[in-house]
Amino acid sequence: MRLIPVDEICYFHAEDKYTRVVTADGEALIRKTIKELFDELDLESFWQVHRGTIVNLRAIARVEARLIATSR
Repeated sequence: MRLIPVDEICYFHAEDKYTRVVTADGEALIRKTIKELFDELDLESFWQVHRGTIVNLRAIARVEARLIATSR
């Protein structure tokens, strides 16, 4: 078992009953759901960008808008 400081986390990604914690130095699995984590995290620092992914805003270098074309 090891303790990972929150400010070192790049993102969380849901995997079945576990959540993958990704840092610049590696990865770990924890027994906590994305929902449980989201309820505990600082919303000024972490955003849920997908149903199964929460990202540390400090780990984002840039954001680009992407247009999706639809046919009618």
